[in-house]
Amino acid sequence: PSGETSSERTPPVSFAAMAPLPPEAAEDDPGVLEVAAAPAAHGADPRDGDPAKVLRLPGNASCFDCDAACAGDAWVSLNHGTVICLSCAGLHRSLGVHVSFVRSLNLDALKPAEFKALLLGGNERFRTFLEDPAHNVMRHVWL
Repeated sequence: PSGETSSERTPPVSFAAMAPLPPEAAEDDPGVLEVAAAPAAHGADPRDGDPAKVLRLPGNASCFDCDAACAGDAWVSLNHGTVICLSCAGLHRSLGVHVSFVRSLNLDALKPAEFKALLLGGNERFRTFLEDPAHNVMRHVWL
């Protein structure tokens, strides 16, 4: 309806059920929650942020699925807010965008809302969320 094609649509990202960011996260990097606040200037990077910020989050230097180092060629699952390696990104793509919508952190132009969602998520936060006794999803289940 809005003129977008299915390849341009981004699935909604929801981190509402995840624990809130600790206050020290905002103190360490006050720009974390303001990534999408200002519109990008003409010719500016549409992500309005630095991919290194995403990689600095706890657990994001390695792949969420296989623990391989992936900082040099990081991919992200926008549905889950996690950083994954190229090999696992291929597996995620084969599952379909309704399960995992993946993009390259360095090669693709992420929308400001997608970048903000990645900064609010992260590998360690998602792992903690899944392993919380209320959800009780242990790592061997999702691998």
